[in-house]
Amino acid sequence: MDPPGPALGPDWPILIEVQLGPRGYGRQHTKENSARHGGGSISTSTTVRLQALPRANENCVGSVAGVVSVLLVALASMFDFTPSDAPPHHHASVIDSMNVLLDHGGCWRRVSSSVSSRSSICEHDLDDDSVDLSASQTLDTRDYILVIGGLGFIGSHTTLELLKGGYNVVVVDNMSNSYDSAFINIQRLAKKHWASKGVACPRLRLHKIDYRSHMMRTILGRYAVQDATLSSTRLSHITGVIHFAAYKSVEESTQKPLDYYQNNLAGLIDLLVVLGDFGIQNFVFSSSATVYGSVLSKGGKPVREEQLVHHEAEGVSQDTDGQAPPAVPGATGLTSPYGRTKYFSEAVLADVALADPTWRITALRYFNPVGCEPSGRLGEDPRQKPTNLFPVVSQVLKGDRPSLDIFGTDWDTCDGTAVRDYIHVVDLARGHLAALAAAGSRPAEHAFRAYNLGTGEGSTVAQVVSCMEKAASRSIPVRQTGRRTGDVGFCVAATERAERELGWKTQLSSYSVM
Repeated sequence: MDPPGPALGPDWPILIEVQLGPRGYGRQHTKENSARHGGGSISTSTTVRLQALPRANENCVGSVAGVVSVLLVALASMFDFTPSDAPPHHHASVIDSMNVLLDHGGCWRRVSSSVSSRSSICEHDLDDDSVDLSASQTLDTRDYILVIGGLGFIGSHTTLELLKGGYNVVVVDNMSNSYDSAFINIQRLAKKHWASKGVACPRLRLHKIDYRSHMMRTILGRYAVQDATLSSTRLSHITGVIHFAAYKSVEESTQKPLDYYQNNLAGLIDLLVVLGDFGIQNFVFSSSATVYGSVLSKGGKPVREEQLVHHEAEGVSQDTDGQAPPAVPGATGLTSPYGRTKYFSEAVLADVALADPTWRITALRYFNPVGCEPSGRLGEDPRQKPTNLFPVVSQVLKGDRPSLDIFGTDWDTCDGTAVRDYIHVVDLARGHLAALAAAGSRPAEHAFRAYNLGTGEGSTVAQVVSCMEKAASRSIPVRQTGRRTGDVGFCVAATERAERELGWKTQLSSYSVM
C-alpha cells in the first residue's frame, strides 16, 4: 500500500495556471468532424488552473510526475508544434489528455477552466462532472437565461436569438445529439451581430453535463442571489429556463420506451424540484403537436390549443368566440412513447402551476420546424439518424441516402400526400423569447399556458419536395410507401392565441425560405 500523502501545510493548496496557446474547441478528432468544422484553426486561449490536493493512500511522487507530464503537454500546446493544416480538434485532444492525467494523477486535479477567444467579445466557460464546482464559487451578478439542450437544432437557434436579444445565456448540454461546432458558431454569429452595433456581446456560458446530473444543483448554486437586499424577492440570477433536452425520435421511442420516460419525464420532474428550490419559476417547455393525438385525425381544420387541455379552466377560450364547447381534460390517440412523454410532461407542468400559481409555465407546441440560420452556420445536424423531412432530403441530395420515403399517398389532400405546417426554425426560436417576455404579465389563472407555434398554413409533402428540387436544381428520388401507424393526413396550427397573447407571428416561413 502506498504511504499517505503529505499533511497540509502553509503552502497548500498550490495553484498553477497554465496558459494554453491557440486551440480548437471540441473532443472528437476524426475525419468526419474535421470536415464538419472546416479543418481550420480557431484562435482561442485557455487558462487551466491546477490545485494540489493530496489524497489518503496515494504517493505524491506519482502525482508530481503526473503534473510534470501535464506541464510538458501544456508547453507543447503553447509553442504549438502542430502542423498548420491540423484540424481544430487537435488541441482539444491536448486538453483531454490533461484531464485524464489530472483525473488519475493522484494529488492534482483541475479545479476550473476558462476559455476566452482573442477574436471574440463573447465569454464562456466549460464544466463537466469532473470539475469541482463549489456552491460558494459564485459568478457575477448579471441575470441569465438557462437553456437546457441549448446546442441542438432548435436550442442553438434559440440561444443565438437570446444573445442577439441582449440576454446573457447559460447553456447546459450533454452533447448527445449536438456538436461543439454549434457552440463556436453561436459565438461567432453573436459577436458579428453585436460588433456591427459597436456593443459588447452578452455573456454565454456552457456546462457540458446531462441535465439529470446531480451537478445541476451545484451549477444553479453558482447563480444564486448573494445580495441580502434582493433575497426577499429573488433567489437566483437565472430569470428564466427554456427546456429542450428531451429525446425526440418517435421510432426510437417505441424501441427504448424506458429511456424516453426516464429522460423526458422523470428528468423533468427532478429538474422542477431543483428549480423550485432556487426560486426559478419562469419555465418554457419544448412541447409538440403530437400531444393532440386523435384530435388531429378529425381533420381539415387548424388545431386549437383548447382542444387539448389538462384542467377544465384551460378549455375556456376567446379564440373560438364561444362557438366551440370547452374540451374535456385528457388525450386519446397518442401512439408513441415519445408523444406520451410530451403529453405527460405537459400534465405535470399544468399540475405544478395549478398547485402553485406563482410559477409561470409555458408549453410551446411545435409543428414542423425547418430551415436554418441565414448564414448556414447553424442547422439540423443531429448525431443520430435524422428522421425529419428536411435533413433526410439533404442526405438524399448529398448521396448519403438512395431515396426519400413518402409515407402514404392516399390521404384526402390535393395530391394524396400528408399536409404539414412547416415553420422556419428562426421564427420558432423567436417564439421562445416572446414566451419568456410575456410570462410575467399573465394572470394567475394562466400560470400554465400552452401555445401553438406554426404558420397556420399547410403544405403537402409532395409540394415541399418539389420546392426543394427547384432550389437544388436537381430531382429527388422518391419511394412511395404505406402510411405509418399514428400518422395523420392534416396537421396545421391555429396561431391566434400566440399572436394575441405573445405578440408573435411568423416572418420567415415561406416557400422562398425553403
